[in-house]
Parts: sequence; structure tokens; C-alpha cells
Amino acid sequence: MPATGVEQAVKDVLAEVAKVDPSTLRREMDLASELGMDSPRALELLCRLEEKLGLEIPDEAPPRLVTVGELVDYLGALVGKSAGAPAAVSASEASRENRG
Repeated sequence: MPATGVEQAVKDVLAEVAKVDPSTLRREMDLASELGMDSPRALELLCRLEEKLGLEIPDEAPPRLVTVGELVDYLGALVGKSAGAPAAVSASEASRENRG
């Protein structure tokens, strides 16, 4: 999913969870103070984003994400990793086959 697709998905889900108009969301907005993302809401947000983006956010706590933009960038990196994972495995397997 392109970065703009990730950003739109984050804004759509964030707007639902925070109960705000998606057109008012900006990358520099503070998730906690401006959008009311307390722990239960943040957990709901992450679960919905996993579902919408078709990825699994690692069990270890994500880094302290303060703004909408930081959340978008973090998830964009995860989407990029998951998209590249099969190719990396295939290359690794091909390397082993060439050695053996």
C-alpha cells in the first residue's frame, strides 16, 4: 500500500475512533492532547488499523508515537516491511539453493 494509502487509512480509522471529521486531521496533531487518544482508545485504534491495513503490529510496544504523522510513518514502515518480506525470503532461499 503506498504511503498516501496508509495515511488515508490512518486518518479514516482515527476519525472513527476519535469521533472527529477526517478532513480536520493534520500530521502535526497530537494524538493524546488534541485527539483524546488514551490507552483504551489507542489500543482500539491499533487493532482497527491492523485489520484495515492487513498487517500485524509487533507485540513489543510500538515506539512512543505522539503525532498523527509519526503514526502514519511508523505504519508505513511496517507496511513496507511486510510487502518486502516474501521477496527477502525468496532471495534467501535462492541463495541457499545456489550453495547446495
